[in-house]
Amino acid sequence: ATQAYVAGRRAEARRLWAAAAQKEDPLARFRYAMCVLEGDEEQKANPAEAERLLEDASSDSVPEAQYALGVLLVGRDDRRALELFVGAAKAGVAPAVRNAANLFAAGRGCDGGPESDRKAKLLYETAATTTGDPEAHFVLGTWACAGRPDGEENWDKGFQHHRIAADTGGPSLVPKARYNLGTHYFTGKGIHQDFAEAADEFEAAANDGNIPEAMLNLANLLDRGLGRDPDPDAAAQWRQRAFALRPDLTPPLDDDDDDRRQRRPSSEGDPSL
Repeated sequence: ATQAYVAGRRAEARRLWAAAAQKEDPLARFRYAMCVLEGDEEQKANPAEAERLLEDASSDSVPEAQYALGVLLVGRDDRRALELFVGAAKAGVAPAVRNAANLFAAGRGCDGGPESDRKAKLLYETAATTTGDPEAHFVLGTWACAGRPDGEENWDKGFQHHRIAADTGGPSLVPKARYNLGTHYFTGKGIHQDFAEAADEFEAAANDGNIPEAMLNLANLLDRGLGRDPDPDAAAQWRQRAFALRPDLTPPLDDDDDDRRQRRPSSEGDPSL
């Protein structure tokens, strides 16, 4: 069945796993459920039936089934989804660790508050250390700079996490992480102040992620000749692009602004379920 599935013969794989599932094979029951969820060349996807089958497989303590069922239940029954993610995480299903953390962090399926934040942080740390999860590193970086959950800011640790996220993340995460690195270099918090590095990171975030805040910060640097030669024309172009995307943008980072100490790397785009 596995060979048929890998070869793209999904219907054949479904039939083979269905036969094995009837012989009370728990793992085959899970794989059959996933075939039903995905559909194939002969049978349309059937999420409702797949959910029923995953319930059966979860009761057989198949952690992968617990995780898959949790994904289906997010938004409909967050408390059950969180319970399933925690169970799958304890059994070593890597994506379940971050998904459980995301629900705790959002206060969904739980009581919320500081205790939920602490549980989320522990899970993010587990995901970061055991699998190198770049999205977990990203969240830990933003939390460290914001002093979440214990109220103590740690920009040095924040920079380390953002650096890992930028170096190992996927195309949707890297621009956000590089924007945050630009904030570190601009403010000199977590790393030595370096306007040239800040400009490079903001430009990468602007080009690769269309992040308007990065565009506006880069425009400010170009206007003032910080880290780059002064270039009012390029600055105007970046500013125009930024406000076209976000007309309500606040003023950019300013190296003479005492309030820059209060600025935080962006947590926008925290990992989603």
